[in-house]
Amino acid sequence: MTLAAHASPTPGVPGWLKHAGGVSIAFSRWIAAVGVVGMVGIAFLTTIDAILREFSLQPIAALNEIVALVFAVSIAACLPYAIAVGEHLTVDLLEKRIGPRAGAQLELVASILTLAFFGFLTWQISGYANELASQGRVTVILNWPEPPFLYAVATLFGITTLLQTLMILMALYRISGIYRGAPGARGDGAWVTGGLIVLCALGTYAAANFEQASAAIQSQAMISSLLSLVILWILMLAKLPMGTVMGLVGVVGSMFFLGTMPALTALGSTAAGFLTNPDVAVLPLFLLMGSLAAVAGLAEDIYHLAQATLKGFRGGLALATIGGCAGFGAVTGSSIATVATIGKVAIPEMRQRGYSDKLITGSVAAGGTLGQIVPPSTAIIVYALLTEQSIGRLFVVYQEGAHRVVL
Repeated sequence: MTLAAHASPTPGVPGWLKHAGGVSIAFSRWIAAVGVVGMVGIAFLTTIDAILREFSLQPIAALNEIVALVFAVSIAACLPYAIAVGEHLTVDLLEKRIGPRAGAQLELVASILTLAFFGFLTWQISGYANELASQGRVTVILNWPEPPFLYAVATLFGITTLLQTLMILMALYRISGIYRGAPGARGDGAWVTGGLIVLCALGTYAAANFEQASAAIQSQAMISSLLSLVILWILMLAKLPMGTVMGLVGVVGSMFFLGTMPALTALGSTAAGFLTNPDVAVLPLFLLMGSLAAVAGLAEDIYHLAQATLKGFRGGLALATIGGCAGFGAVTGSSIATVATIGKVAIPEMRQRGYSDKLITGSVAAGGTLGQIVPPSTAIIVYALLTEQSIGRLFVVYQEGAHRVVL
């Protein structure tokens, strides 16, 4: 899995569109900076609250309400920049087998699907904010009105949607440039066109016979679930963004079981509820901490410490890679961040010492899994959110169990 940059400059894109892309990146960077400042501010407030509680002093009133509303806006503020620079989490197992034409076509499909997904989110979150405004919804303790914060989130999602439209234009120009300047392999891209025709035909048939299709899908729930899983993996292996694919497959599947408007309404309320969940704030704070650690050079220090400790053993660099992944995973809680950061340090070192590529990639991949295992683990946080369990209690139980295993 990689963070793929679909918006990377390539031949075929005119100068005015590249300039527009540069302006959008600069504009969205400022928006993201405001979001990061909000996250850092919440981190300081949380630290102060913990210190006050430690000394049995009066804690900050309704900190959970502040965290929920501010973090919802802060997280949404980071999305436009991610879209502007074209960063998407993708599965690249088949990347080398995809030719230039097919890759350009899949990039266009990914851009269109991402535009549709963010368009739906903007529409439904705006509707949910209107519903809360009509109810006069305020927070319980501070009596802060909730709709302005959700309107801000919807506006940021709208900006993200507009920037995604720019990505579609870039993808169209890149396709035209590839077809004019690079003929590519014979038949390259034909399978993409064929797959799109099949999916469009199935979608048109399902839309025209929605009630019959819904009844058939609901009567064969197991087969429908397996079919959705197969479609999900096919789209992800085609290097489409994982978030977009999972979101759209979930929404479309919900339409057949709940109906079109109930499914879209649930999309807005669920997304808003997730963003305003104070427990979710732990995830971006861990990732922010990992980014700060990487910029400060902590990854290199951790790797060199592990290397100095384990250099006397056979395969010391491989062991140091795994040890460095464990140390950096304890900072970020993310396997992807751990692999990306430690890999940049470890892979050149191991290649320089003559390690085989299989051992190098195996060490980095195996060590990267420790990012999700060593606390703070984002997997445990997500599990706690899904099962409505205490995050702190799960961490305590997990650490006690890991301590017993070590002993």
